Amino acid sequence: MSGSKQVALTSMPKISFRDRLQTSYDALMSETPSNTESLMTLIEGIDKEIIMLPEFQRDFTWELEQTFDLFDSLVRDIFIGTVIYGKPSFEMTLRLMDNRPRKGKGSREKLKTKSYSDDEMKQLANTKGLRIVLDGQQRCTSIYRALTGIDKVYFYAKEDISIEDVKSSLLEDLLEGFQGTDSDERVTVRLEDAYILVKESLDDDELNFKFANMKLSRRLLETSQEEHDKKMKVYRAVARKLSDLFKKDKLVTYYLLDMDVEKFCMFFERSNSRGIQLNFTDILAAKLYSNFNLRKKIEEFEEQYPHLELNRELIVRGVAILSDKFSKIEKQEILKKLDATHFNQYWDEVCKLYVEAITYLESQRLIINLKWIPYESILLPLMTFLREIKGASNITELQRQFLFWWYWASVFSARYSQSSNETIVADANALRDVARGKKLPATYFARFNMVLDKPEDLFSYTKSASSIYRGFLNVLHFSSVNGLKDWNSSQLTPKDKLEDHHIFPKAYIDSGRNFDVVTHEAAMLSESVVNRTLVPKITNIKIGKKSPYIYLNELLNNKNLNLEATLESHLVPLGLLHDEARSEKLSGFLSERANKAFNLIKKQVTEPLDTIRREFGQASIS
Repeated sequence: MSGSKQVALTSMPKISFRDRLQTSYDALMSETPSNTESLMTLIEGIDKEIIMLPEFQRDFTWELEQTFDLFDSLVRDIFIGTVIYGKPSFEMTLRLMDNRPRKGKGSREKLKTKSYSDDEMKQLANTKGLRIVLDGQQRCTSIYRALTGIDKVYFYAKEDISIEDVKSSLLEDLLEGFQGTDSDERVTVRLEDAYILVKESLDDDELNFKFANMKLSRRLLETSQEEHDKKMKVYRAVARKLSDLFKKDKLVTYYLLDMDVEKFCMFFERSNSRGIQLNFTDILAAKLYSNFNLRKKIEEFEEQYPHLELNRELIVRGVAILSDKFSKIEKQEILKKLDATHFNQYWDEVCKLYVEAITYLESQRLIINLKWIPYESILLPLMTFLREIKGASNITELQRQFLFWWYWASVFSARYSQSSNETIVADANALRDVARGKKLPATYFARFNMVLDKPEDLFSYTKSASSIYRGFLNVLHFSSVNGLKDWNSSQLTPKDKLEDHHIFPKAYIDSGRNFDVVTHEAAMLSESVVNRTLVPKITNIKIGKKSPYIYLNELLNNKNLNLEATLESHLVPLGLLHDEARSEKLSGFLSERANKAFNLIKKQVTEPLDTIRREFGQASIS
């Protein structure tokens, strides 16, 4: 962008997408009062299958030590965080808490799942109190496993405590810690036994039987009956204090969110920004699970195409577009309306089109590989076009010219940076019309406004995620005969793992050289995409922090006889190879390369526009 544009934009107050999510999420939580419950209520809900997990929730991962710490906090009345339950009103597949042993037989069994329709979910929520754990799964599962005995967790009492100490002290004053085995030296109480004490209302004799199975009891019976009976009383008293803790109503704080699909999405979008790695395809997978195993299908695709990283959200939106029943392809609408029927009908076709679209972009050198595509969303309109014409082999020369213009104009107008869902639908419809030979309205072409006014605007693009940054690197590949070459003169291929190398290495610039710009400006300009180009990782490592003149001549001396042609493909001036003084001319190098690149971009975006409008636009009405 030009300086004036940047000033105009940065002077306006901006509210980021994350900030909007934060505001919405905070509003959602503020409208929901917090509640509390006991551990016994939590366990009862899990056993009755009215507290369950969405199928998409990650597996239980906590080590036993984390469970020990959790119960240490509970005993000491240290806040363990809030559990968030949801009461969704839409179809979903749920699963039980992890009740598998940590190792051995049964440790790898699949967890039981249950699928509920919209009506079933609502009915169970209203009549049985069905709720799902949205946040707090690890804590809830740890508590459940410890109290039901799946994990053996023992309360270790301090040494030499008497029954009088137990009666007069708080539970936390009696606690030494938690362990995974009992002791023959001190009183220990298995949490499962304290839970059974509450659940089955055990009397003293039944508790004495529990104590008899402890190592301490067996040792003392061999030495002193009197000491054994004293410790047995301490055991019973500590067990009852633990059972009182388990019955304590205010031990677990939770929110219960009565959620429609929109709020459900909002919650997980907001959660994502706090590190919970979930997205709407996970939620969709739970909805479809009983009739279409989305997760399994994704795994099958990745096994078939190990070199392609599947964009899951894009494929889901592709199914929505092909079904032709969606005016929008926003997450909420997809979650509400897209069902297993659509996936069973269109999944294979969408995956085939996805691969075909990537293959086409790579074969035409519009991208060097999928990792460096400016926008993955741009694949969707192209997939729609390829479907309409029944394959890339049927593209006419005129259609090819349109596709090339549309692609580069979309990239360098940053067309998919904002409101991409609307853009995807608009472009999918436009490309479908082009495939059918229909003319496009003049208003369509007005949507493409190149953000670059002059070569110097390229200097401001320093982030590799930017479409302009990536577009710059790909347009070099497209414009070079046969595409970019590795600096060892081999041809770069879509399977190469490429890095965006600094032509003037950053460490070289930071070394204090006297460049033709001031030091702080040199450091800033060095991060510009104009100082970057794509090379394999090993080449980047070898270049290190050497001056361009030195490392280029090292490449030349390694019998890279085609180095000049290689440099030209990357728009690197040959003066850097032949004139050592040029390695001090950072500003001159950047200006020369920016001018060349800017001309290449204009050649693809602005120069063909009149022809494209004439061939594909509707005639204007005077």
